[in-house]
Amino acid sequence: MTFILSVEGGGTKTSALLTDDQGQLISRLVFGPGNASLLNENQLLKLFKGIKEGFGSDKKIRAAGFCMAGVINPSVKNKVLVAAQKTWKAEHLFVSHDLTSALYAAHGDGEGVVAISGTGSCVFGKRNGRESKSGGWGHLIGDHGSGYFIALSGLRTAIEVYDAEGETDSLGGELLRALCMNDPREFVAWIQSAEKNEVAALCKCVFRAAALKNKGAQGIMLSAATHIAVDVLNILKKLGFKGPVPLGLHGGVFDASPEFKSFVLKEIVKKGVKVLLVPKTESGEQGVLRWVFSQLHKRQVITTHTPNPDPEIDLSVISTEDRNPRTTELSKLTPEKAVELMLHEDALLHKALLEYKSEIASAVRLITRSFQKGGRLFYLGAGTSGRLGVLDASECPPTFSADPAMVQGIIAGGTMALHTGIEGAEDNVCAGAEALRNRGLNALDTVCGIAASGRTPFVWGGLKEARLAKAKTIILSCNPKMAGKEPFKTDVAIHLKTGPESLTGSTRLRAGTATKMVLNLFTTLSMVQIGKAESNYMIDLAPTNAKLRARATRLIMILSGCDESAARDTLQREGWNIRRALVQLKKSNVFKASKRRK
Repeated sequence: MTFILSVEGGGTKTSALLTDDQGQLISRLVFGPGNASLLNENQLLKLFKGIKEGFGSDKKIRAAGFCMAGVINPSVKNKVLVAAQKTWKAEHLFVSHDLTSALYAAHGDGEGVVAISGTGSCVFGKRNGRESKSGGWGHLIGDHGSGYFIALSGLRTAIEVYDAEGETDSLGGELLRALCMNDPREFVAWIQSAEKNEVAALCKCVFRAAALKNKGAQGIMLSAATHIAVDVLNILKKLGFKGPVPLGLHGGVFDASPEFKSFVLKEIVKKGVKVLLVPKTESGEQGVLRWVFSQLHKRQVITTHTPNPDPEIDLSVISTEDRNPRTTELSKLTPEKAVELMLHEDALLHKALLEYKSEIASAVRLITRSFQKGGRLFYLGAGTSGRLGVLDASECPPTFSADPAMVQGIIAGGTMALHTGIEGAEDNVCAGAEALRNRGLNALDTVCGIAASGRTPFVWGGLKEARLAKAKTIILSCNPKMAGKEPFKTDVAIHLKTGPESLTGSTRLRAGTATKMVLNLFTTLSMVQIGKAESNYMIDLAPTNAKLRARATRLIMILSGCDESAARDTLQREGWNIRRALVQLKKSNVFKASKRRK
């Protein structure tokens, strides 16, 4: 059996379809960024190898199409072709830019105009075999209709307002909220290391501020829309389109703001041009598939089956998707009754966790051994699971004076995913592995994958990388139906029986609570095992504020028997290091006297 591979690479992600010879969907996967201009040959090979392994290295590819951002000249096109030839022994390999896939996704026969606004922006058209492009000159000198341009303009405008008024307006407030910052001066340090897609994601802040009638934000939207409209008009003129022009408006920016789409259309109509707006019904990788078939059959476009862009997921095998029969009246209850019901449901979690005390203890032993050997603990998750991992990791340095590298949380989609949803992040099977490689994963480490459903591709991709690195592996889920059905065996598997959620499918509730409880056990008990507690006191606590310094003083008084003055004086001399303060007091007569009195 032979297959057709369709790959669309963009500045934020790479999507790939595997179909049979008739276009019937076999599988769909999401990978990391795929801008061919920004990737060198080794990086392209790495991306393609991940795609090949993701679908199965044994699959025989008859034809493969690659529509990738950054294919702007023959040398880049050849770079992609060479990397593809080294990865797949296919009969037919086709390479083009991502404008081709967008055009075929919008217009099945590949004839018409498509305007793209995502991380970058560009307009592309085709008529009677002739092609033309306008825009798409990159974020430094062009792309004035892109999410990057809109977001960067928003940051600049917010800072100008702050300089003039001494305080932020609604646009600045939206940006601060999105970045979890308290002061616009923090923008400067952030943008120095921010990726293009991270900046572009802030365009939604501009849209929200515009909806609040912020004039600066509205002006930015109008400016970006005008640039795209001008590019569309350039294409119509160069290709000689007459009458109503079939126009597709594609990309994350258009998807995020119908108002922005309306702005673009109004600017085009102002010039007396009639357009026929073609709704987006297919994904970019489906456009690649159509283009591949048009190449194979000499422009005879496929008309058989259009694959579903999303992989089929059987929700019946995910326990957290079950309906809770005890909470079916939730929407009708008074707040008091609803509180009582949800707390009763949460009270059942302790029993569920106790059933897995042996597995949890085994995980604690693995983590402890990693710490004792100089290794680290990595949490890997998406959505709520990822946020809980990052939260638990962030609490270890202040609680135990642990090196921040000792426990690390990795969330699908990166920092932005901590407070907003990132499209397709959890489905990127290679991103978890890549993140672990970037952090120098080695055999001394332990990797804990967190997935409420137990199936998250991002998590299992990371766990596979951990196994290859000979690190210890743990999978923590709230789906007992996954037991024995994991993609491969981990060192410890914990599939908690948390039961169906009070609000069906909302895994931030019971599953989230149970997950946080287990993570608390992992780090607290492993830190205790390596000596970061005396009795049940945190002797490595970092006293960084008045409350914690008061707690440290009391702790010293209890453990040494000295008075408050001696405890505080010793802590101050030792830089508020509790462990060193105890050592000094043990050498003193005060400590010995207190022991004698006892």
